[in-house]
Amino acid sequence: MYSPALNSLARMELEAGRLQSAAQYIVPYFQQYPGLNAARELMSKYYLLLALESIRDGNASVAERTCQD
Repeated sequence: MYSPALNSLARMELEAGRLQSAAQYIVPYFQQYPGLNAARELMSKYYLLLALESIRDGNASVAERTCQD
């Protein structure tokens, strides 16, 4: 996979609030390049946004598990 393209696509999806679409880019990117700061940053942002979405939906336990992941 082409890492700059994955990075850009993942960031656009996160900024648009499309977490499921973002995961399609972020997870493989992180799996392929776990040592890159950009990959770790994207994975962290993804999980943080998932946790915030869970809190907004009233699922505190899901948010807690997401943060632990």
